[in-house]
Amino acid sequence: MVVSANLFLGFLSQRVLFVDENGTIKATNLTEMEFNMQQFLILLKPTRLEMITKGPTQRESQVIDEHFAYLEKLTEQGVMILVGRTQNNDANTFGIAILQAGSESEARAVMEQDPVIINQVMKAELYPYKIALVGKLPE
Repeated sequence: MVVSANLFLGFLSQRVLFVDENGTIKATNLTEMEFNMQQFLILLKPTRLEMITKGPTQRESQVIDEHFAYLEKLTEQGVMILVGRTQNNDANTFGIAILQAGSESEARAVMEQDPVIINQVMKAELYPYKIALVGKLPE
């Protein structure tokens, strides 16, 4: 479920409460499928640190492009909730992807089908996750 509102307040049965852009608390019904969706966090780290510190090889660059297109498609489909990476270019850099899926095995399948995992450009760890608050991004 993607809530396009200023602030997500929580669930009340199968209704989601949120504050809209005017500060009004609103509620909407969720389908059974949306209500049963779970959230997961994928933590991504490069397998070759030099890809970050010195720059990617031509192959790595191509795989990163495929990775971005994969995540962009999943975002458009409503699977990915948030995707991004740290802006430091050292050994502590990492990326995250927060997604929704019906089960851990479904989330793991999404992670394992990512081109950076298939091509071993990055390594990934999957964690159960739950978004507590969602704020509005600055324009």
